[in-house]
Amino acid sequence: MNLAKVKQIAATYPQLSDQEKLRVAEQVDAALARLEAKPKSLGWKLRAKVGDRKKWYRDVGELAPQMQGL
Repeated sequence: MNLAKVKQIAATYPQLSDQEKLRVAEQVDAALARLEAKPKSLGWKLRAKVGDRKKWYRDVGELAPQMQGL
């Protein structure tokens, strides 16, 4: 989703030339194609299926107590 936003914002960014906008779009498309072509782990597939209904990551604040001893 973030790469799609980059592509969308770049298309309307006035400081970029048409050639630069096209380059951004092509690079985003290439990155997305490479990501889609890679095999996905079981964990990735489960996260994709559940989506954002369940938090699958840990916030920095949750990790801070564990990091104090390092």
